[in-house]
Amino acid sequence: MDVEIGSAIASEVASAAHAHGKLVVGSYHDFARTPDAATLATVVARGTALGADVVKLATTPQDVRDVRLLASVLISHAEDANLVVIGMGERAVATRLLFPALGSLLTYAFRDEPTGPGQLSLDELAPLVRRLFGG
Repeated sequence: MDVEIGSAIASEVASAAHAHGKLVVGSYHDFARTPDAATLATVVARGTALGADVVKLATTPQDVRDVRLLASVLISHAEDANLVVIGMGERAVATRLLFPALGSLLTYAFRDEPTGPGQLSLDELAPLVRRLFGG
């Protein structure tokens, strides 16, 4: 079950999902920008406190500094939370390929139509993943 961390029903949804033996992904999206490290750390803490099995951060980097910031948040919280960190938009394409190597649990690709800004198609991403990570 995927629920937005800031949602008024997040706690209720997480409890219900766990009661039915389902995993909970606590998500945070910022389609306009990438917040600072302290804000993102607070989001990770809120997601963990919510009981999310995985915390997903998806933000929109404005430049390479924001991509580095996302990488830093991922690396610094990898030991205390199960994280998915993804940058959205054209400036963040590398996050979709490289962040799994830094500890992000998954990435997204599309088959027919993208569902988020900056997504690569499965046909583009799969060969790159195989080349970089094997398999």
